[in-house]
Amino acid sequence: MNSDQTTSPESFTSKLDTPKTVAIVGGGISSLVLADYLFKKLPNLKITLICKDIDLAQQGSSNKQGAIYPLLQAGDSLISNFYGRAFAHAITYYKGRLPDYATVPHQWTGVLQQAFNESMPTKFEEIATKWSSIVEFVDDKTSSKIANIDTPYSSLYFANGGWLNPLRFCQWLGVELQSSHDFTIQYNTEVQKVQRNDNDNVWSLHFDKKQRDFDRVVLCTGVDSPNIDYSDGNTIPIAGVLGQVSSFNPNTTINKLRTVLCHKGYITPSDGEHQAFGATFEKSWQNNEPTELARQQNINQIKKVFPNTNWAQSISINDINHDNTAIRATTPDHLPIAGEIIDWAWVEHYIDNNNGKYKRADKIRGSHDNPLQGLYCLTGLGARGITSAPILADMLSSVLANEPFSNNAVASVLPTVAPVRFMLREYKRAKGKPN
Repeated sequence: MNSDQTTSPESFTSKLDTPKTVAIVGGGISSLVLADYLFKKLPNLKITLICKDIDLAQQGSSNKQGAIYPLLQAGDSLISNFYGRAFAHAITYYKGRLPDYATVPHQWTGVLQQAFNESMPTKFEEIATKWSSIVEFVDDKTSSKIANIDTPYSSLYFANGGWLNPLRFCQWLGVELQSSHDFTIQYNTEVQKVQRNDNDNVWSLHFDKKQRDFDRVVLCTGVDSPNIDYSDGNTIPIAGVLGQVSSFNPNTTINKLRTVLCHKGYITPSDGEHQAFGATFEKSWQNNEPTELARQQNINQIKKVFPNTNWAQSISINDINHDNTAIRATTPDHLPIAGEIIDWAWVEHYIDNNNGKYKRADKIRGSHDNPLQGLYCLTGLGARGITSAPILADMLSSVLANEPFSNNAVASVLPTVAPVRFMLREYKRAKGKPN
């Protein structure tokens, strides 16, 4: 390590040998897509996926219909720049990877994001101008034509967007990878601790009084991420938000919808059995079971946004035939977390606490490897995990495989989502390691 850094401290990652074994902890969409990308780059790699549940996608990826569209804001922001690139990457990945509809239900119906208040049309026109390669601004009449139902608002229209069944996709991809690679899934296993063995330069996973060793470990553990113990103390800032998605039966007036319709929440087209809509946003909860209150909140949200449309006012709680609840993993800056986990000793050795940047060369005494090198995370995907997982997995798999990033968009992701970014901000604010 020296002062001639070619990367920012936010994107720091150790230069390690190519691994032979990798453990991915977690059973959701980020885990499966990461494994998929790793095998594309290292086909002879041995990957073990550790899942705490009886099957894949039982937590945040358990929905039957999830929308694929980005979070874009007016102006230039890290959030827009990340999700704009993530959306384009996701479309390419899923269109090239998804099997037939019967195996994994999905539709490329496009997505309409409704301008349902007075300030939105101006903001949406600005967004459409900046991101013209992935979205266009359409008026209310065009919105209604695309949706095949009356929509009284202008919209952002993501023509390449759509929806897929993340539960079925994860389960299908798990089987697909097991049949084509050295890929093992270990169910009903909850990891309590991850510890580096410096003598053997491996990482040990501890669970049920047992231990298994791997060259690299990736924590794709969602809201469980802060609970994983790894030597220096966990520094992954994740908060859980409970969301309930409800589903209409196929006999409502809204079953004519032909695109994903987004407002404060979203409504998907019907798959013939379910038509997802929601979702609630609860920062505190007693349990994660579906409730009648959340059902009614999802209904009321639609009625409030569309007060003068017959289809919205005709729906009721009696039209609901299914509910799904999940705890989303959110972060303080509303961006995912993906990359190598860094410890405070490395930060204190190399980073100037006045500006959060690398110290001058004459201020650095000797070298200091990251004690947590070889431990990574991919978490905090929030409500848009389907959209963000492919670009994050592509980026992180390149880091693990010691390969160049596939394109500039993927390369730009690392500084934005690196786990160490939170430590650097706190280090600068507190003028040192916080107590």
